[in-house]
Amino acid sequence: MIPKVTFHWSFGLQMYVLKSRFSAEKLERTTNKLKRFWKKHGKLILSEIEKETNLKWFRKEIKVFLFSGYHQSIPNPLLLNDWDGDKDFLIFDLTRMLINLSFIDNGKYTFNVKIEDLYSLATSIALKILEKNKLINKQKILRYLCTYESFILSLKSNEKGATRKKSRK
Repeated sequence: MIPKVTFHWSFGLQMYVLKSRFSAEKLERTTNKLKRFWKKHGKLILSEIEKETNLKWFRKEIKVFLFSGYHQSIPNPLLLNDWDGDKDFLIFDLTRMLINLSFIDNGKYTFNVKIEDLYSLATSIALKILEKNKLINKQKILRYLCTYESFILSLKSNEKGATRKKSRK
């Protein structure tokens, strides 16, 4: 069963939970843009996720809440960064979060599995699905992912350096 996906944005989420600046008009525009895209391509993406992961959907409805800010998107509840309205990133991140949500619902997240491994797998599957169906600019997404990975690696190396310095005392 393919679930119904609905898109929303929430003043309360934005102001009181995320505590980040936002433009209500911009979030409304992005939400409407995403609704139009989803109406045209949503069933295809959800079917492709089922096919690529060999997992079934258990939910009748998936609510997606868009937000503005620097926070990362999360799959459960599905909170989706609006990426400043960038359609390619929005579609890529939505697909990736839906895949992660499917992993969660199908019990793939356990103490024996590294979260990073499933996130990486979801990223690969999302790229494959979206590229195959020509729904995003893959090169733009790959440039971002490479930049982001370099940033994360530099943070990890800084953490290790700080830990070593502390342990020498």
